[in-house]
Amino acid sequence: MAKKMSREILEKVARGEMSVEEAERATRPGLTITRAAKGGISLYGLQRMPVTLYPSQWLRVRDETMKETDTPHHGGYLRPGRRDDRGRGRQGRR
Repeated sequence: MAKKMSREILEKVARGEMSVEEAERATRPGLTITRAAKGGISLYGLQRMPVTLYPSQWLRVRDETMKETDTPHHGGYLRPGRRDDRGRGRQGRR
């Protein structure tokens, strides 16, 4: 457990009331969103660096995601590692 944990959480783990995985999730910071003066919107908390896009790009991501989740091909939701219609996996171009 490399992350800092509160004494209360550590005591719960020691008593067996909480697993180590649950303790790590409890200390993980949530997602935060900020808007820059130039219009970019940054999403923090997904990875080490923020994901920053302009509003029109976020809308495009939303629209594509909604389109993908509505198709029966994907079973109604996106699944990691699924191939897209062009036969490429998550790694990108061949």
